[in-house]
Amino acid sequence: MTGINEVEFIGDISGDIYSTNRGSSDGTTYKYLRVLMFVKGRHPSEDLENVRIVMTGDLADLADGYLQAGARLLVKAHMRQRYLPDRDNLTEQGAPKSKKIIEYVAYRVEFMEGCNFERGAAGRQRLSAAGKFPGDEPMLIFAPAYSDTEDVTA
Repeated sequence: MTGINEVEFIGDISGDIYSTNRGSSDGTTYKYLRVLMFVKGRHPSEDLENVRIVMTGDLADLADGYLQAGARLLVKAHMRQRYLPDRDNLTEQGAPKSKKIIEYVAYRVEFMEGCNFERGAAGRQRLSAAGKFPGDEPMLIFAPAYSDTEDVTA
């Protein structure tokens, strides 16, 4: 994937890792993983930014084993904007208003430091045995093709 909607971050996982299995419209399930990362800007005076990173499918399944709070990652992703119900902000009729969510959908992840390599290697072996992981580089993960039409509401 190349183009103007491509971003690259180096950052540290800042907290909880949300992981679940979701159903798709064709009746199959897939792994969904969401993390928050602290990312430092290019200019020294810039503050840390907290960005929301989302992974799905085999990439999420494999990354789930490696990730833990404080791990440093290099993530290549594309930006996606969507709206979710804001249950803390209601309309006059009592319905939730929408809040805008900006997230980055990862398609490549490199584990740099602070990851659980032992647990991740076990997950890698399980996926390799199932024929789901094409590469043999221990630090790089490549995701299958991603569709923006998948239902990934959080």
